[in-house]
Amino acid sequence: GTLPAALLYANPHFLRPCRAEAARPFPRLSFYGADLVRGVDGAWRVAADRCGGANGVGFAAENRALLARTLPEAFRAVPVRPLRPFFDTWLDALQALARQSVENPRLALLTPGARQETWIEHLFLSRELGLELVEPGDLTVRGGAVYLKTLRGLRRVDVILRRIKGEGCDPLEFGAGAGVPGLMGALRGGNVRLVNSPGSMAAEAPAYAPYLDACARHLLGEDLLLRVLDTLWLGDPAMRDQVRAAPEGWHLRSAFDPGKPARPATRDGLDGTLAATRAVESSTAPCLAGERLSPAPVMLRMFLTRVADGGWRAMPG
Repeated sequence: GTLPAALLYANPHFLRPCRAEAARPFPRLSFYGADLVRGVDGAWRVAADRCGGANGVGFAAENRALLARTLPEAFRAVPVRPLRPFFDTWLDALQALARQSVENPRLALLTPGARQETWIEHLFLSRELGLELVEPGDLTVRGGAVYLKTLRGLRRVDVILRRIKGEGCDPLEFGAGAGVPGLMGALRGGNVRLVNSPGSMAAEAPAYAPYLDACARHLLGEDLLLRVLDTLWLGDPAMRDQVRAAPEGWHLRSAFDPGKPARPATRDGLDGTLAATRAVESSTAPCLAGERLSPAPVMLRMFLTRVADGGWRAMPG
């Protein structure tokens, strides 16, 4: 009763096959990103949750390496924390997800392919973590286990860092044309682990924001430490009336996907597919525009990985 059922079931990223019980319980969320914005009052707020894949971490590692080579004097003058320990911790956590009987698990990064705009980042990330970079066609399921096709035969894969949408993982269960047939069955059988689990993208919905405080208290007995942007779900009549009464200052966005632009809506066309976020005046930082510095708002994406003991580790900013 904490989250409206209509909001959950209308979410296109709520994948019913993912509700099935697994033979060996596993964490559904092992890697998380958050887009943060700092207001003029100095307080940080969460603008968006990134639970499906949290793109950008590969670029962050590559950018750090490039900066260290091109501006070495900056790194000598300021003690910048290295990123390598974070990636080592992440790799240890991925290896810990494999079956206990496997001493040297094979890990792979599953990418949609070179035609996707995120492919170059997947290349960086697989190199940083030392993972096999594979596409759905490179994998096959035999006897409930996942294998990588190689010139020397099939090689079993134990953990997959997923960088394709959950609904594109298994055409047998989600109906999409791409994916690896039988992958969800292997996941439920405990023969492979996916990070993050398919269905985790459902937690990104911006329209959940008005209910997150109550969810945190219900599930954890705690209050949120970081506030979220003031957001209303327009499927709730009271919230919809609040936006209609004073539409100025509200920004319409998709209720279910933080990266998807909202469809044009009239005053009478406000419905449950939309969320409204109150415009926030952001603090600024110097930004190079041409040959001059000018103030610009800043959004920061932070990354967290679940560590082997169940805790969480943040990547240094």
